[in-house]
Amino acid sequence: MNIAVLSSNKGWKDFLMDLIDLPSHDIDSLEFDINDQTPITKNYDLILLDVESEEQDLSSLLIFKIRMSVGWSPYLIAVSTDKSIGRNRLLRAVSSGADDFLDDVYDMNALLTKVSAVTRRRYFEITQSRSSVNYSIKVREKVVLVNGDPVKLNDKEFELFLFFYGNTDSVFSRESIYNYLWGDGKTRPTRTLDTHISRIRKRLKLDGSYGLRLKPIYGVGYILESEVQ
Repeated sequence: MNIAVLSSNKGWKDFLMDLIDLPSHDIDSLEFDINDQTPITKNYDLILLDVESEEQDLSSLLIFKIRMSVGWSPYLIAVSTDKSIGRNRLLRAVSSGADDFLDDVYDMNALLTKVSAVTRRRYFEITQSRSSVNYSIKVREKVVLVNGDPVKLNDKEFELFLFFYGNTDSVFSRESIYNYLWGDGKTRPTRTLDTHISRIRKRLKLDGSYGLRLKPIYGVGYILESEVQ
């Protein structure tokens, strides 16, 4: 997922980029203000905008210019690293064109939860436009058709499959997968992830039989290989 961070607060940008530095995310630090005439040309899935002015007209104009530059496709979250800017100002940013807001920029669980939510939405969009001869997905029903046979999955199994299906041929650490599925700060048994992976591998025949193989990478994590013969 492509993420842009717009802020002049270098300390917070470094904190954020370290926090969500995962193989599935490409994170850019951008400079963009109301006097900048350079359009944003990259297709971003998520933009985190630091509202750094109490003046509503200035921040509203900045949001308008961002929308004019990139359209309505990127999910835009308004934040503020300036504690003097209150919740009401962030709510007004939503009224001006942002999709959501976050009032505590150093709340790691809240940040990861919002990033994960946007990631899930992106993977849903990917699966709606992507299918193969042997695998297709019914998002609303949480059903995967394997060689035409429907397989009903529970919520976590479905999210796990979407995670891999949207990132085939990429290696992910156990920690990054775990944080994607359960980024809520709660401790769970170490075998929980392995159990879920074992279930979808068996139920969806991700053993290479139909072109996809979900396999462990020793000492690292897992990969869903595509075009397996």
